[in-house]
Amino acid sequence: MKNISFKFILFHIIAAWFFIHAFATASLLFDVALVKGFITEGESYFSTANIGPRRISNFLVATGLSRFLGFIVSVCISFIITRKHKVHWLNVLPLFIVGYFFLFYDFLGWNYLKFIFLLPGDASDIVSVKLTINSVVLLLLGMAVFRFAPIKDKTKDIYNDEKPVANATN
Repeated sequence: MKNISFKFILFHIIAAWFFIHAFATASLLFDVALVKGFITEGESYFSTANIGPRRISNFLVATGLSRFLGFIVSVCISFIITRKHKVHWLNVLPLFIVGYFFLFYDFLGWNYLKFIFLLPGDASDIVSVKLTINSVVLLLLGMAVFRFAPIKDKTKDIYNDEKPVANATN
């Protein structure tokens, strides 16, 4: 348990949360016309615009995979940080388990907090610019959390801890 840093894990889970939602927001750029039509007309847009099932399924696949891709990228970044700073690799395992659980069971709390994190995009009325601004802001927040996460300089090697030998001459 000496090698586990709970602050490190918590910060990386938060950073992964930002990455997941940055990728999900950016994935809406896959079909901006579809998103814009849904925003302006609601669900009736799908029946009146004569949108084919292939277009909708491609959009849903792209947006669904984007969250997973954001999660995988954040786990890879976390692993790179642990290797670079010689932090024990077990610190990445809770991120992977908790992140996977939250991602696939949709316990991310995005519906409660999205109005805060999507405010920067309200500066523009153009949907593609709004989505780009929001995804970049979320990605920068995730990178900032990764950057400022508390990291011990080097974890102790518990197997090679040598005690100082007392001087034999008395």
